[in-house]
Amino acid sequence: MRFAVLGPVEVETDSGPVALRPGRQRALLCALLCGPGVVSDGELLAAVWRVEPTADAVRTLQVCVHRLRHALGEPDRIVRRGGGYALVVEPGELDAARFEQFARTGRALLAAGDPAAAARAFADALALWRGDPFAGEADCDLVRDEASRLAERRLAVVEWRIDADLALGRATDVVPELAELTRQHPLRERFHAQYMSALRSAGRRADALTAFRRARAVTVTELGLEPAAELRALHDSILSEAGSAPDIAEIRLLAAQGDHARAIPAARSALGADAPERGELHELAGVCLREQGDLTAAADHIGAALALAVASADAAAEARAVQFLSIIERERGDYAAADRLLARASGLQRETGDDERLACLLLSGGDLYLHTRDRRARDAIGDGMALCADLHIPFGIAYATRLAGEAELAAGRARRALPLLRRAVALTESAGSPFSLAITLRSMGIAHASLGHAQDARTAWQRAEGLYGRIGNPRARRKLRALRTD
Repeated sequence: MRFAVLGPVEVETDSGPVALRPGRQRALLCALLCGPGVVSDGELLAAVWRVEPTADAVRTLQVCVHRLRHALGEPDRIVRRGGGYALVVEPGELDAARFEQFARTGRALLAAGDPAAAARAFADALALWRGDPFAGEADCDLVRDEASRLAERRLAVVEWRIDADLALGRATDVVPELAELTRQHPLRERFHAQYMSALRSAGRRADALTAFRRARAVTVTELGLEPAAELRALHDSILSEAGSAPDIAEIRLLAAQGDHARAIPAARSALGADAPERGELHELAGVCLREQGDLTAAADHIGAALALAVASADAAAEARAVQFLSIIERERGDYAAADRLLARASGLQRETGDDERLACLLLSGGDLYLHTRDRRARDAIGDGMALCADLHIPFGIAYATRLAGEAELAAGRARRALPLLRRAVALTESAGSPFSLAITLRSMGIAHASLGHAQDARTAWQRAEGLYGRIGNPRARRKLRALRTD
């Protein structure tokens, strides 16, 4: 039997297509295909009927399951397990699973230095798509979340395939495709960066600079923000001669990429030169040192940034520094000090009227309240997420989604947590923060382990451990290894 969800939902046997009734029967199948594993009665009833799991509703569900079994022609395909149902899908039967396998293979080949084989694997993955995932069926949260995850994953595979093509010297070939991708996804900065790189490699330096100006116009107009550090640094590198010393833009990029081995000494070297951006350089060094787990050195640099902000009466910089000190105290386990600092940062924020900073403070509060099991956590996370969505702050949306998943996890609702954490992983991958991605993968591993998905938990934790190793945070790696179940 073959199941297809990367486009209109279809089921096919060796005898031909399976006729599914529109409405409840198709909705039930789609919900079961959103697994993996058991989908609870409550989730199925919410997906198909939008009702709570009363006794009458559960009996109606049983009838619908019976009819779907009959339609599939293999009664054992849908099994009852632990308060829900699972659709038995064998390896290779679901197009989404094959897509993921090709994508994983391509990533491994790309990392191993074989871009030609990686490009073929990515092409095989993308060839499985026939349209929007669950086309016409994504009208409930369960299916909508899975469709969104798959669509985001497809864009990531397109990015990786283009990386492979660029590594193979096919810059001229991918320029037209990237021109269209940047038009279709104007806020996806990775496509803009690849477009600029392809134009540069094709000898079209002036066009690459023009592409940056267009990308900047979009982010400033739509988001009210300058382009991300990666894009700015690429622009600067096209303008400048190779071999120049790192400037503030490059240090920002190194910090954002988690390249602490270069970012920290570069920031400290720039500080020694008495640079005008001393406050930001201290802040960048502190961020990197915190991500490495060196909280004492991080606090020293952030403290220096705070002193400079106070001396220059820069309320916005002072609020950032105080908030970051709150994060450091939270990670040290001094929650009372963290709460006091957060209150001080909130007071400073009111002076600036900066809604983006307010969103960050709300999410920092939600993070702290989760650690202290404070009932304010859910409101702070919800308010922060809503504000990030209104302001179109991609990293903030990713952070808020991760916190929402962790809140469900803390409440013992791992099944609700998992789709949120999966989405947070995809969003954080797009945002390009290795440290935040490692934290999110750690939480996703815990959710998988809570649901008995041992292999998925190990996979998530191994990825997180690799990221911590790259960043240089041995303390986080040790804590992560204590979670793993080998």
